[in-house]
Amino acid sequence: MNMTTTAKWLFLIAGGYALLCAPAILVAERYGWSEAPLHSTQLLATLICFVSSAAFMLSTTGSSSGWERSLSAVALILSGLWLAFFCYVILTFDLSGID
Repeated sequence: MNMTTTAKWLFLIAGGYALLCAPAILVAERYGWSEAPLHSTQLLATLICFVSSAAFMLSTTGSSSGWERSLSAVALILSGLWLAFFCYVILTFDLSGID
């Protein structure tokens, strides 16, 4: 298996898992289950999706744009936005009210 194929499968699987975590978190919240494992694995899956989709885009530069390359661009943009939002929330989290 070459790097392009590995990157393609990584961003497809990690992106799919990150997308499926959103409704799973809502279900866990509804039934009072712990959401911490889902949140942490969703962050890890989003990081993997971002890196692997960027690697796939770089490894297929100059090739004809197919559905995989288009999906990789969408995954790169969406995972990048999610990670930017996560960083924004972490950086603006205020701990001054905690004693």
